[in-house]
Amino acid sequence: MIKFVEMNEGSKVTEKTFNSFEELKSHLIESDYFSWIHDNEPEKELPNIEEVETLEELQAIFDEFDYSWWTLTAEEI
Repeated sequence: MIKFVEMNEGSKVTEKTFNSFEELKSHLIESDYFSWIHDNEPEKELPNIEEVETLEELQAIFDEFDYSWWTLTAEEI
């Protein structure tokens, strides 16, 4: 199982548990957590979650897009 958490300004916005990496990946593709970034940084290339194959790759993307006030994490539980 994988726990996914979205934090915004120190508060949990989203906390969900998924049975598999594929379930989490589908959720991320459907939910589009990254589109707001283009409002402030239109030139920044957004991640292509469809190409991610492991939880480690996904966490690397989350680390790259860690804005300190807004973060995503995913970990096996």
